[in-house]
Amino acid sequence: MTCVIELQGYCTKEHGFVPKEVFLICDSVEKKYTIRPIKPYNSFAIEDRKRIDWATRYYHFIPWSAGEFELGEFLADINDVSRDFNTILTKGPEKVAYLSTILNRKITDLGYYGCPSIRKIEKSACPAHFKSEANCAVASGKFLFNWLNGHPDVGALLESIKCTGK
Repeated sequence: MTCVIELQGYCTKEHGFVPKEVFLICDSVEKKYTIRPIKPYNSFAIEDRKRIDWATRYYHFIPWSAGEFELGEFLADINDVSRDFNTILTKGPEKVAYLSTILNRKITDLGYYGCPSIRKIEKSACPAHFKSEANCAVASGKFLFNWLNGHPDVGALLESIKCTGK
């Protein structure tokens, strides 16, 4: 089974990428995670707080305090849910690197196969966001999944992904 995983979060010096919203979609599964803060906002260095503030105010608009899953709970669940996927896709090298690390397996970047920019999609598809211009993992994940399934030769594309190992 082929799955698309899309994510939004924060980049910090102390912890690297910190996920906030993750969306997983395939033919039989759609799952959204909003992850609670890994630690109190005030315990981050000023530089990291500025990065958190920027992402919250200008990118995904999800408050730092929001979340339904603890990070450990999210990591355990996404590993369990994705165990049966033979191909996992996302878009962007940073997302590939993060997902490869947390899932301990190969993740494929759809950008390598000509997937268009996610920036061109309609913004905010889920209630986690407080502004309509938000960058949303749900909207982006659905865009990537629809692009993949609307590809003129999706079978050949998936076979190419398996053969190239990228």
